[in-house]
Amino acid sequence: MESGSNDPTAYTMTMIFLSLLLGWSMSIPLLVVQQIGLALLFGYVMTRIFFIIIERVNFQKEGLFTIFVFTMALVTYSLTGVLKGNGYLAVYLFGILIAIENTWASGKWSFSSTDLRRLCRSVCSS
Repeated sequence: MESGSNDPTAYTMTMIFLSLLLGWSMSIPLLVVQQIGLALLFGYVMTRIFFIIIERVNFQKEGLFTIFVFTMALVTYSLTGVLKGNGYLAVYLFGILIAIENTWASGKWSFSSTDLRRLCRSVCSS
């Protein structure tokens, strides 16, 4: 998880430094709260929407589920970015929450590499 959290942090810091170099007046704490807050909000909300949709839609054709997950990740990134949030963090949270939800649904309270392989097999075979 540590390496995945580096990119959103680096993105936020890059935005701060570029804004300062360009001479834009801004509140750094407000920017950080906005970036992280919107990312957490959209990551969580899009995960809830994702599970509502997969409960109602039957993805029987091969590859449709994979395309749907990819599309949801793009929508999560785009919506968060349009509202000046951190899209990287939103998609990162989206992926983690999907994996955790799938693990809890299987009756396990831990997440291991075996669970990840099982999740990947179930997504690819859908």
